[in-house]
Parts: sequence; structure tokens; C-alpha cells
Amino acid sequence: MGEVPHCPGFYNAVTSNGFTLGPLVGRITADLITRGKSDWDLTPFSLNRFEGQPVT
Repeated sequence: MGEVPHCPGFYNAVTSNGFTLGPLVGRITADLITRGKSDWDLTPFSLNRFEGQPVT
């Protein structure tokens, strides 16, 4: 979740929980776009967690 590294203005909001977390993911994404931050710690869900890992 969050802004895609090296692609300003492009936000990733993908989950595997479908309707269950839809409203929360929508709110978090809206906060990221409008305020530039979220009240939730999104570090575990950031695309940055994959940087430096080999692509297989």
C-alpha cells in the first residue's frame, strides 16, 4: 500500500481481503493522497520492502 517508489502520484492499494478491508483501504489511500500520511503504520505493506531483493 502507498505511493509506488520512483513513480510519484501512482498509489498501490492492493489487498487479498476484498470486501472485508475495502473501506479501510479506501480511507488509508485517501489519507495518503490528500494528507501525504496515514494514521496507520504501513511499513509492513509498503512496496519498499522489496527493494534490494533479487527478482526471480
